[in-house]
Amino acid sequence: MAEIPIFCHYVLMFTRSLLVLLLMTSVAVAREAGSKRIVEGDPLSRVYRSLGTPTIEFPLKGKFVQKYSQCTITSRDGVVISAVYKENVAEPIDEPVEENHSPTIQDITAKAEQGDAESQYMLAYCLQSGQVITQDYGKAVEWYTKAAMQGHMPSQHNLGVLYMTGKGVGQDCEEAYVWALLAAGNGNESLMKALRYQLSKEQKLVGELRAEQIQSGLHAKQTGSPPDAAPVATHLPAALAADRG
Repeated sequence: MAEIPIFCHYVLMFTRSLLVLLLMTSVAVAREAGSKRIVEGDPLSRVYRSLGTPTIEFPLKGKFVQKYSQCTITSRDGVVISAVYKENVAEPIDEPVEENHSPTIQDITAKAEQGDAESQYMLAYCLQSGQVITQDYGKAVEWYTKAAMQGHMPSQHNLGVLYMTGKGVGQDCEEAYVWALLAAGNGNESLMKALRYQLSKEQKLVGELRAEQIQSGLHAKQTGSPPDAAPVATHLPAALAADRG
């Protein structure tokens, strides 16, 4: 009869050990999940590595705002200064329209129609996000294109995202790659890196040639030189050398 309590004792010890192991595992998983969250002080490079390409990103009052499905990241000089996740709705999120003395949508539209690239971008963003004005992805594509053709980097990036996702325009990763390359030449390589492995070498080559043609036209407008004389590849990202090699 003495064997029964000994057996129960071992079962109890095993059960306790199993519970401790499960608890430790759950804590480790929770810590790992927490460590993947972007926090204040993280470098911008970690944002791209952890979260990938944002839905939309834009400069704002000396800061850089990136919107993802689960959070909004704000950085300055390449360092995260705010990470607002969806469950934390108390903290306000800045938008590209100035809070003080904000221009009306009519003011923005008027300046956009006059050819101001920043206003074209702001109008496109409002149309894309549905803020201040009725959401219209098709018109957002039109205004992003106008600004992007003037070398406006956030517009080039956002236009590429719309082509990649097929919002407001037929999904076209090759066209998205063109604008991704131009945005990369202006300092934002995130979309280019997201697309480069989705296309064949031939598709990437076509995209590179078209991006160079657009860049050549931009250079010619800025300098007044003939497009043929422009150093077409000088502003494209150095990362392309690896693909071409």
